[in-house]
Amino acid sequence: MTVEEWLASIAPGIPNTLVASAIGKTPSTVTRWKNGDIPVSAEDVIALARYFKAPVLESLVNTGFLNKEEASKKVTDITFREITNEAMLEELMRRSMSARYRLELLHQRSKAMMQESPDSEAANFASVVMENLSGIKTNAIGRKEGEPF
Repeated sequence: MTVEEWLASIAPGIPNTLVASAIGKTPSTVTRWKNGDIPVSAEDVIALARYFKAPVLESLVNTGFLNKEEASKKVTDITFREITNEAMLEELMRRSMSARYRLELLHQRSKAMMQESPDSEAANFASVVMENLSGIKTNAIGRKEGEPF
């Protein structure tokens, strides 16, 4: 399928000016895509597909960026079957450390809000946040329930 045919299928009867403005391009760029003078990028295909609510993978296949086999593969089939146990454990550790860091930052910010203006609405919110943080269990961030950060 040519770019012109693909555009006609996702935006039938829509003038180049409107297609172009949908993704911040000029009408002459759309005309040059249709004429084959310049290639359309995968990013532009994705942006247009999303704008016109067309299936993104199908659009990438129709414009030649992916073949049907590539588009039909599931990421989980590729990733989880090929990843080693060690690599998976490293990723889980990285994510749990990142979550713990974000929770600690949230705790510190909430504490600071309460100290800066204890009677404010923000301080009341911070108090609720801190109460909820103290109830998070070990399996989420690696500490015992109720244990301080």
